[in-house]
Amino acid sequence: MKNSFIKLGVFSLFVLNTLSAMGAPVPPPPENGAPPPPGAPLDERIYLLLGVGLLYAFYYYKNYHIKKASK
Repeated sequence: MKNSFIKLGVFSLFVLNTLSAMGAPVPPPPENGAPPPPGAPLDERIYLLLGVGLLYAFYYYKNYHIKKASK
């Protein structure tokens, strides 16, 4: 039961993040000169996302090995 809640949570975060990245406002192009290169929506928070991902992976594998050892 707990595993399905985690999967549902991760899936919903993925879908909501995708929707928010697609719906991000795009600045209008400048009138003179070449337009600036497009930036990824995660430019400022990439290290935060990486840290959360590493913590989740550590938590998942730690519990996986505990469950496997108790069988």
